[in-house]
Amino acid sequence: MNSEVRIKVRHELEALLADYWHDVDTNWGQNAAGFYSEDAVFESPHVRYVGREQIRDFYQFRRNRGPRIAAHVVTNFRVDSLQENEATCTWYMLLFAHDGQPILPTAPPIQIAHMTDTCARQPDGTWLYTRRKFDIWFEGGVPTTLFFFWSQSYRLGSATNMGPGYFPALLGVVLVLIGVGAVAVGIFSRVSDPIEKISAEPLVLLMLAVISFGLLIRPMGMIPATFVCLAFACFRRIRTNPIEVLLLFLGISAFNYLVFIYAFGMPMRAFWWS
Repeated sequence: MNSEVRIKVRHELEALLADYWHDVDTNWGQNAAGFYSEDAVFESPHVRYVGREQIRDFYQFRRNRGPRIAAHVVTNFRVDSLQENEATCTWYMLLFAHDGQPILPTAPPIQIAHMTDTCARQPDGTWLYTRRKFDIWFEGGVPTTLFFFWSQSYRLGSATNMGPGYFPALLGVVLVLIGVGAVAVGIFSRVSDPIEKISAEPLVLLMLAVISFGLLIRPMGMIPATFVCLAFACFRRIRTNPIEVLLLFLGISAFNYLVFIYAFGMPMRAFWWS
């Protein structure tokens, strides 16, 4: 393939990339799914979407989250390999984003990723993405220690229109009140209860339940992660009343699926194959 053709294809693919992120940043990605083939794969260390419809659902979820400003900055674009109707491109993405309406305070990028695209030329001469892979190299910043104050950087909203910071702030207040109440009861109580010996087993099982859920929910899906979480949390109960634990698992799984996946449309899988 001669150099003129390679230059022409490079310009076409760069223009395609610029148009894509322009739509995502200024139009909420309403046309973003149309840049992908029907069976395209969109993946990162956190999520994996297969097919144009799942990609469209992701951008719909993004729009439903509420006001958010994002700027995807692209640099170091390269065409690594080029055949007659297929090309592989790499580039770097710097993501600046924050919930809320402009003008927002400036901050470093929240993510820097090395991107790899596979593109296919269509019969009409246009290009579509068949695969996009995010290799995240940098993400986030220095986390704050206090959960409640961390949530204040996000829009609170109201009880009928919750922003991303509403629930963390509410949970922080509730935990503070519970702590104050427990201290007050201990100070003013006239009954002296002996301190029982602390068993390490419940603490270890509880930590394993939380850790296993966090590690498994992305690769395995929500329902298998819930199963493993309950297996640790209800370890003793399984041996004495397994039917009760099974019913608890079915109830929690159904609730999570109906609320978070079906009703809220959150981009998480019920199972690893879905």
